[in-house]
Amino acid sequence: MNAGTQTFFPNGRTAITGLLPGDLPNYNDLTAIEAQLQTLGARGLEGGDYVMVTAPNVYNALLRDPDWKASHQLVRPEAIWRGEVDQLAGIRVVRSNAPGFLPNTSNTTSGTSTKVYSSFVIGRYAYQISDLQNLRVYVVAPGGQTDPLQQSRKLGWKFAFKAIITNNNWITTYYTSGLDSTAHA
Repeated sequence: MNAGTQTFFPNGRTAITGLLPGDLPNYNDLTAIEAQLQTLGARGLEGGDYVMVTAPNVYNALLRDPDWKASHQLVRPEAIWRGEVDQLAGIRVVRSNAPGFLPNTSNTTSGTSTKVYSSFVIGRYAYQISDLQNLRVYVVAPGGQTDPLQQSRKLGWKFAFKAIITNNNWITTYYTSGLDSTAHA
């Protein structure tokens, strides 16, 4: 998904190499991404929102965003207590600790170390999942040396599928720093 054609950088940056530790995700960027997707004709998912899938370090940076915090202090303080971004600027934010969300690269310049993360803001029908029609179920009957009382049955399955990007205009890759980026004095 990093090869997508729609990209967005915080604070007016134009490339991954220009990101600094302070280039964290924020409300203003999300409103701009939401407007960009609207302009390109992307429809929201269920409930009308777009969905942003992101790494835990980026998600936690959003929890510290002053605009998010201010919007939840009086209306939904339980979201602050639970550490749940939920929704911001028409975008539902979901975190993933899948290996694909590890930092892409690390920019190191004099006194700074910036880990760069990719988040993906997705509209409806931006991708589809193909069914490769090969679900296989495996059943192992009880018994054997490890099960002398014949009380265990093992059941497993394998299947194959592939996600296909059907409209690059409806997926925006949002490159930001994470909370684990540092600036040294």
